[in-house]
Amino acid sequence: MPKKANQLVKESNNLARARIMPATTTVWDERIISSIAARNRVEDTEFHEQTIDARTLAATEKLSTVQFQEVKRSVRALSHKTYEIPSGRRGIII
Repeated sequence: MPKKANQLVKESNNLARARIMPATTTVWDERIISSIAARNRVEDTEFHEQTIDARTLAATEKLSTVQFQEVKRSVRALSHKTYEIPSGRRGIII
């Protein structure tokens, strides 16, 4: 198996300050959001469907059945949440 290249992910300040309603509850939520953010660019105007390999979210090569179920629950829960990103002094992007 070829080695994976190390990737550096930088979050924008806006993304780091985003409020997720209701709040995230698991470490998987944060990892999923960071993974999606890493695939989008500032100039993107549309956000297409993305596939995330659950194994890339874990610190190990293999996920246990319990971990996989947790990731699955997180993905489903995130699909029903609202993200509020501060914009300017009094603005907000939802």
